Amino acid sequence: RPRLAAGPDRFLDDLLDRFLLPDGAFAASLDADSQGREGIYYTWTPSEVNAVLGGAEGEGFVHHWLNPQAGLEDGRSVVQVMKERQVERLPSLWDRCSASRLQLLQARRQRVAPGLDDKVLVSWNAMMISALARAGATLEEPRYLAAARSALGAVWHGSRVGGRLCHSRRGDQVGREVFLEDHAFLLLALLDLYEATFHPGDLALARELGGEMLAWYHPNPEAPLTMTPQDQAAHLPVRRVLEDDALPSANAAALTGILRLARHTGDALMRQRGESV
Repeated sequence: RPRLAAGPDRFLDDLLDRFLLPDGAFAASLDADSQGREGIYYTWTPSEVNAVLGGAEGEGFVHHWLNPQAGLEDGRSVVQVMKERQVERLPSLWDRCSASRLQLLQARRQRVAPGLDDKVLVSWNAMMISALARAGATLEEPRYLAAARSALGAVWHGSRVGGRLCHSRRGDQVGREVFLEDHAFLLLALLDLYEATFHPGDLALARELGGEMLAWYHPNPEAPLTMTPQDQAAHLPVRRVLEDDALPSANAAALTGILRLARHTGDALMRQRGESV
């Protein structure tokens, strides 16, 4: 369905444009507000659109993409396709309005941009690597595969202290804590990149990381994995979290990774560890 492919490349291109750090990793977030007002950077009024595009072009864009009834405040709206105005025609609408969108993007860049939180979180970067790898393979877009590999290198080599993976860093300052979500999502990212490119190095790193994850977080073979490493003294109590929260369940991600890794490598012991949980 072409309309389903009309969005992912735009989303990923925007992430690459605004979140990508010089070393290839991705920043944690952007602020919602700028100039003391939430959403003002991202929203438009019909008069602002017409001031950039002018005439019939501006009126057509407002008709198809601006909903004045769904603004955050003061009649301001995000650019969105109107469901009642033929969502099935999204690819053709997108192509027809591509020049207008580029003009509006250029105009938006003249605004005061929201602040960037340039922390690098391993778990969040891992999910971004997975998205890029899968999109690169599905859309046959080598740029996304290259970005996934670059981010993997930045995380794998830049987020370690004494050889141990760590949850976060900012520049060269690396934190000390690490959590199951970091290992679990990075394992899935390695497997997604391997399945997209069949690079044997990705599978080798996945085996290394999967073994490390079981050694650190799975002291009891018949229980779920712990939230924090158990191979050394920790300041946090032992917890096993099964539920989704802001992120998908780290235990579910870990078990998915273990079983996928066992399938690729034929490691019967690893498969048994996953199945026992």
